[in-house]
Amino acid sequence: DFRKDLGWKWIHEPSGYYANYCTGSCSFVWASENKYSQVLALYRHHNPGASAQPCCVPQVLNPLPIVYYVGRQHKVEQLSNMIVRSC
Repeated sequence: DFRKDLGWKWIHEPSGYYANYCTGSCSFVWASENKYSQVLALYRHHNPGASAQPCCVPQVLNPLPIVYYVGRQHKVEQLSNMIVRSC
């Protein structure tokens, strides 16, 4: 519920949504998509007790269409990266 849970009174529709989320650990992968993940994986390999285990994160996020008002005129927009589709 946007109003109750977040205090977002400006969104008229939808009244809320299911964002979904990712849980669990992620396996170690050398061929990661970015250098940041590669460096963290290498650091973890050489320092196994120094940091937390890699965790599952969103890979694909979809937009959320919303309706809000500016004065008496309604506007339709899409809030990007609001719904987790895959981890």
